[in-house]
Amino acid sequence: MANAKIIFDTHQYPLVYIAYPDAFSDEAWDDLIAQFDPLLDRKQPFGWVNDARTPHLPNARNRAALAAHHKKRAADYREWAKGAATVSQSRLVRGVITAIEWIHPAPFPHRLVSTTAEAERFVRGRLGLSSSRLTIAPMYEQQSKLAPAPPRRT
Repeated sequence: MANAKIIFDTHQYPLVYIAYPDAFSDEAWDDLIAQFDPLLDRKQPFGWVNDARTPHLPNARNRAALAAHHKKRAADYREWAKGAATVSQSRLVRGVITAIEWIHPAPFPHRLVSTTAEAERFVRGRLGLSSSRLTIAPMYEQQSKLAPAPPRRT
C-alpha cells in the first residue's frame, strides 16, 4: 500500500482534486509535487481541493520537499494558484497543517475545512466560478472512508 499513488485529478481544470491513499511513499509524494509544475507552467489561474481525510500524514522529508517547491516557484504560485482548501476532520491533521503554515506560509490563499463541499465552494469562489453546481464534492465525498462532517447549524 505504501506504493499507492496520490490522486491528482485535473479533469475539471482549473479545479484540481488531490486525495491520498492510506499510505504513500516518498516517491509518490515527489510525483505529487512534480505535477504542480505543468499547472504553473500553463500560466493560467487554478485552484485545488486537497482531501486529507486519510490517516497518513506527510513526513518531515515530504513537508521539507513541499516547502522547497513553494519557495522555488513562489512567484508562480502567487500569480496562478488562486486558492487551495484542505479537507480534514482530524484535529491532529489540522494542527499539523496550521503549524506548517506558521513556519512556511503558503504563497497562495489556503483554508482548512471539514468537507469537500466546503473546500470546493472556497476554491470555486477564489477562481470566480459558480458554486451553485458542485462537481467534485458529490463525486468524492462518498469515496471517503470517513463519514462526512455533520451539517453546521446556523
